[in-house]
Amino acid sequence: MEDNQEYKIISEPDMEIIQDSDASIYAEKLSIHGSRGLDDERVKIVILEMIKKHDIKKLVTHGEPAGVCEVARKIAKQYAIPLTQHYLNFQKLRGAFEHRSKAVINDADVHLVIWDGKSKGTNNEMNMIQKKKLNALICKIEPTTQKSSVGFIPDENWDMDNDDFIDLNF
Repeated sequence: MEDNQEYKIISEPDMEIIQDSDASIYAEKLSIHGSRGLDDERVKIVILEMIKKHDIKKLVTHGEPAGVCEVARKIAKQYAIPLTQHYLNFQKLRGAFEHRSKAVINDADVHLVIWDGKSKGTNNEMNMIQKKKLNALICKIEPTTQKSSVGFIPDENWDMDNDDFIDLNF
């Protein structure tokens, strides 16, 4: 990508960009934060777009078993991108989650927060990043039961037993 080319994250109908990152600021390490309930292809697309936008060389995330962090780990493995994971330190019983979040934030140059609009932990990370005025993309994605989409959230699950199918058997 050329230096003078502006790169914009593609927004989906069910996604709100709260804050966009500045691609002109050099960044090598991307911290990824997000809700445990978001793990569909929209999350993967946003992460891959951030990697491309900033020419990221290393991912940094939480050692969570599900959600956005799991998607980040899979991307790191699939694309052979070095990955650092931060785990909870139970020597700090009070504030263990906050200490881990601070470690992830401090270990990166640019930040990505993918929030479902409900998660208190992700909201706290978003607030920490905004308070420090760090370079970050913060987006809100509505949860869905679908693992993949065609650019929209179906209003309801499709009834495959419906008689409205066209019979293509000749």
